[in-house]
Amino acid sequence: MISSANDVVYADPQVEQGSSHWVRLKWADVQKFKDGLILDQFSESQFTVAMRKVLPISAGQFALRHKLLSIGSYREILEATPLFGIIAVHDRYDRAQSLTAGRIWQRTHLQATANGVAGRPVNEVVELIDHQRWLKQSRRHSTLF
Repeated sequence: MISSANDVVYADPQVEQGSSHWVRLKWADVQKFKDGLILDQFSESQFTVAMRKVLPISAGQFALRHKLLSIGSYREILEATPLFGIIAVHDRYDRAQSLTAGRIWQRTHLQATANGVAGRPVNEVVELIDHQRWLKQSRRHSTLF
């Protein structure tokens, strides 16, 4: 369900373009902006991450395109995840409920990090709902849920 929602949302070029703004491929950008995603967070092999860090961006893109470096599919990454949790609210668009859910996630994430456990939100299903609402589309992919 998560992988399918991800495929639908990120098939939209506007979403892909908007998201790429937050990927920090250069160490100087990591230091400058102090936000976004870095290569280490993409669940790639240590070799692939190391090569992407030392190769010029164009060479890294060439290597990925021609499968000289490997990236697992998002579905494979999800299937390798040992634990999932769900924070659910009754009304997705109720501000108080959404803030409460966000606070629960913050506390859970901080506690996990303090105990040496990595975590991240896997919210593509919510993104799909919001994406379709933004585009004024019906829930065409309701079979995912």
